[in-house]
Amino acid sequence: MTTSTIVRRTKTKWFLATNELYDRDNGEPNIDWKTLLAQISSGTKHQRSYLLKSVQSFMDAWIEAPRDQKRSVGVDHLAHGTVLNCYWEVRKLVIWMTQRDIWRFSSLTSDDLYTFMEERSQRGDGAGPVSKHTRIFRTNVLNQMWMLRSRYLAPLRVNPLTLEVPTSRAKPLSSWKAIEEEAALALLNDAFDWVQSFGSFVVKILDRIWAQSKIVGLTKGARSAARTRLYLQLEHEPEVARLRSMLQMPDKTTYQLLRAATTLTYGACSVIMLFLIGFRIGEFARLDHNCVVKTKDSNGIDVIRVRGIAAKQGGRQRSWIACEEIVDAVNLLLRITANARKDSGRTSLWLAHQTGTFFQAGRRLHRTDSGILTNYLKRFAVAPFRSGAPPIKRIHPHAARKTFARFVVIRNKSALGPLARHFGHISSTITDGSYAGYDIELQKMLSEEGRIDLATNLMNLLSAPRAAGKAADAISRTRSLVPGFKGKKGLKRLIEKLIDDGVQLAPCDWGYCVYSQALSACHGDSRGPNETHRSPDVCSTCSNFAVTDQHRPWWEARLSRDEEFLKRPNLTKQTIVWVQRRRANSEKIVADLLPRVSPTAASGP
Repeated sequence: MTTSTIVRRTKTKWFLATNELYDRDNGEPNIDWKTLLAQISSGTKHQRSYLLKSVQSFMDAWIEAPRDQKRSVGVDHLAHGTVLNCYWEVRKLVIWMTQRDIWRFSSLTSDDLYTFMEERSQRGDGAGPVSKHTRIFRTNVLNQMWMLRSRYLAPLRVNPLTLEVPTSRAKPLSSWKAIEEEAALALLNDAFDWVQSFGSFVVKILDRIWAQSKIVGLTKGARSAARTRLYLQLEHEPEVARLRSMLQMPDKTTYQLLRAATTLTYGACSVIMLFLIGFRIGEFARLDHNCVVKTKDSNGIDVIRVRGIAAKQGGRQRSWIACEEIVDAVNLLLRITANARKDSGRTSLWLAHQTGTFFQAGRRLHRTDSGILTNYLKRFAVAPFRSGAPPIKRIHPHAARKTFARFVVIRNKSALGPLARHFGHISSTITDGSYAGYDIELQKMLSEEGRIDLATNLMNLLSAPRAAGKAADAISRTRSLVPGFKGKKGLKRLIEKLIDDGVQLAPCDWGYCVYSQALSACHGDSRGPNETHRSPDVCSTCSNFAVTDQHRPWWEARLSRDEEFLKRPNLTKQTIVWVQRRRANSEKIVADLLPRVSPTAASGP
């Protein structure tokens, strides 16, 4: 099935196929058999040679084995990372065996395999059990060795599935969760502020450090003295004192301070791009310097997109909708790396070198790997100046991806402020099927987050003590389906049933639309309300519309504005009639939301 997985074989190496996502500057990925033999210090030449042939024949059989999962169009090979992960697990077993003078898989007893599986269920650093996902992967490799036993030399004779290795201590499958809206928005706002406040300053200092590194003909001592003078000069920059205060680094050297500022600038750009686009980390790391492009949609409107390589689907080209904040972050990164990119000819958006934070002439550059980008994200999230922000328990690029999905599906985007238009744009594009594309994982996350958001809004609506609007009576009848003694659990079951039955809910600043196309006053379609025709006055005449106490401040503020407006002199009669009608509408909704007062209580004793 996958004969092209191994593209070339030599006496000591198997070279593996890659796709466009892989950075070829890292060389061809390969299995180095010489490295395996180097880790086996004992045994005879025959034992070592026979064991090597056994491992190679297993890897051949495993690579060629039929697989049930659907493969991408045009992709006829396994991912090189998948092959290497399997090989590294087999190598662990080989080293474990030879340390105990076991030279054939067929010589492993049930006790041997049990002991190995038990040891592999613990972390190598002694920090406790591995995650359930890791344990499943490691066990699966052994299962494959059993299933393919007729196709390689000296095969395993013990079925791993018959060995009941204790798993109760194993960590549960890791599940990165979306970051709470308040915390995520605070993080994004801090990233925007940092880019605007310190982006140009970081570019300036890096340009000066680069220029100093270009000076030739100096001795080592003279070069060191020149660097010292440069940092003394930079200490007098006005932004430095502010940075020392924000980063709580009063006693650190200028070099340490500027290095921290540069790292946080990378972190701010990472926050902006990961939270506003929803990249996988591999896609993010693989972006090139020319990734931002402007295209036109079917209506001739300019649309900003980021083009790159999909982490799945065999590394095919794909694009993501972007906004101006993304453009600003990309442009800042290009300015930071401009000198190094011109000097090296590298095309990566994210550039790094082996030593130091600052780019210097003559250093060999490479594409920044995903681990470093993840660290940038984490460093910014815990920066000292963010100590008063809502806490974030766990942050990771995948948590950012899940948060992106939540922002896309959230029905009332008013809390997102200036970003509402961006996520609204993405939301409608996903509905049209042109954003998520082949990203099945993203589509699944969107579905999950959409259900959570719908359930949350339905709970708010059905648990509200009072409701106004033409749909208020229908809401009351629906709520009455839950017997009083069943309480919140009964309400949750009702909500699950409503969702399963296909209920549509469209919240906004002024209320809820429990949507039915047949009753829609805004003339919506099968997907939901018509956003162009939707307005407070239209909604208030609609049988789909309901208002709860959480929206009362909005209607009270509107009522107050109308009353103030009517006090203006020289208003036309037509204007007065129109505003009075609107005010009466607001008065009715506010009155319906106020607690009912019985006639007896109103008259007093």
